[in-house]
Amino acid sequence: MVITADRPEFADTADLLTRARAGETSAFCRLAAEHEHRLLQQAGGLTHDPSAAEDLVSETLVEAWRSLGRYKGACRFSSWLFAILLHRHQKALRRARSRPIPLAALPSAEADERRQAQENLPAAGPSPAEATMRK
Repeated sequence: MVITADRPEFADTADLLTRARAGETSAFCRLAAEHEHRLLQQAGGLTHDPSAAEDLVSETLVEAWRSLGRYKGACRFSSWLFAILLHRHQKALRRARSRPIPLAALPSAEADERRQAQENLPAAGPSPAEATMRK
């Protein structure tokens, strides 16, 4: 193990990376296992939800496996993984903002208020009574 200024980076990382790039899944699994705990801590800090954090780490590792050929070694492998984690988290936030919030997820008073507001919206077309009168 080689000790760097702030965190240890394992000396066999380069060998494991070479083998993982060649398609050896066990080498990538060893690399992932070395960083999984720190990734989970970071994901937990971002999501504040243990289940969402686990999902985020899983997505990060899958993306890292798919993108391994693009890792050029300009930064530490762990830094690259954390960049993927942050990117996946930001993508999930963008997706969540674009989805409507289910009424069941809101406090009951707010859900009732929004349900009532939806019921009071005017219809887009003529009402059934107006349509009958026109005929």
